[in-house]
Amino acid sequence: PNPTEGNLNIEIDQIEPFEIQLFDPTGRSIVSKSSAGGSIQLENLASGVYYLKITSEELSFSKKVIVK
Repeated sequence: PNPTEGNLNIEIDQIEPFEIQLFDPTGRSIVSKSSAGGSIQLENLASGVYYLKITSEELSFSKKVIVK
């Protein structure tokens, strides 16, 4: 859910490898992992706006994530 209070669930129907990154408002990468989906734990983050970026060879997706 967005806004979220603790977990960010990611579901992608791609079978190719991809990179998930979460950035703070200053552009600093705070989470980076290669994955086929799953969840990212956010309960240790301060409330605010973060930016999610998912990339692969054929895909590039960005979304604003709000942590309560």
